[in-house]
Amino acid sequence: MHHNCGNASRLPGTPYACRLQHTDTNHDTLAQHKLIVDAGSTNIRWIAIGPDGKPATPVVTAGVNAAHCDDARLRDAFTRAAAALDTDGPVSELHYYGAGCGSALTCSRVADALGDAFRPDMVEVGSDMLGAARGMLGDDPGIACILGTGSNSCLYDGAAIADNVPPLGFILGDEGSGAALGKRLLNAIFKRRVASAEIVDDFHRSFAAADGESDTPLARVIATVYRGDAPSRYLASLAPFILRHIDDSQIHEMVVDEFCRFLDLNLVYPGCRELPVCFTGGVAYAFATQLEEACVMRGFTVGRITPDPVPGLVEYHLKKSTHPNQQLPRL
Repeated sequence: MHHNCGNASRLPGTPYACRLQHTDTNHDTLAQHKLIVDAGSTNIRWIAIGPDGKPATPVVTAGVNAAHCDDARLRDAFTRAAAALDTDGPVSELHYYGAGCGSALTCSRVADALGDAFRPDMVEVGSDMLGAARGMLGDDPGIACILGTGSNSCLYDGAAIADNVPPLGFILGDEGSGAALGKRLLNAIFKRRVASAEIVDDFHRSFAAADGESDTPLARVIATVYRGDAPSRYLASLAPFILRHIDDSQIHEMVVDEFCRFLDLNLVYPGCRELPVCFTGGVAYAFATQLEEACVMRGFTVGRITPDPVPGLVEYHLKKSTHPNQQLPRL
């Protein structure tokens, strides 16, 4: 097999990609499939595209963050997925975009594990940020952003990520994310800055203690955020409550201001106001009106706003038929 991976000379924070090609497979005479993979920490979606170019219904398996998994766990997860997919022909191309795939070493480990599980002719592994850029922008340059539980952005040149401002996670960064919005809501509620008594009452009703529990909402929030296993996911889980009250002027202003913070602190790429800015993720899609308002305030041109990049990724790779004598897209 042959590896082609990103190297250490890339800009700090820039997602890497790795490609693995098997030289010991010969699938020319068989019906071949492409496999597009959108891998998050919670779940992984596997989309098989048959020889007729039609994508199958996604198969969902347990998620992995490659940066936090050892090789054995990766192989086990991918072997289980291969059994669940059970395609009726070999896999010619496998394109994996995943959480935690932010270094050449991690991408190489993922490519090896996928190669063992699926034996494809070619494996390509990139970050979820690269998947978002390709899924929304295709071959066109622009700015791609993810606004979900966390946040991220990149400058995309139409083939690869040219620059990436590191998001820094929910403690140091992740502006505009569900976690950031949840943090701002809790701060406003408990520091008594929410003017609407109706919203405050709704919050306390929604997060009242279950039967038999005596903890106050504040005590539970402190315990979950500072001692819980997934504080960022908990903070982001407050986004539906915020959306429920988005017509309140104070809540609306809070959301728009948080999106402005994301734009101000992350979209600092050269010439970014001359390029379309695309967004994907549950938060971006749910709060699209407020996001567009923030972009107008900051002078950005909004491109696409999608709940996830998968449909665009399928379209992107359907156009990228790989043949032995055709050069692969640049990483």
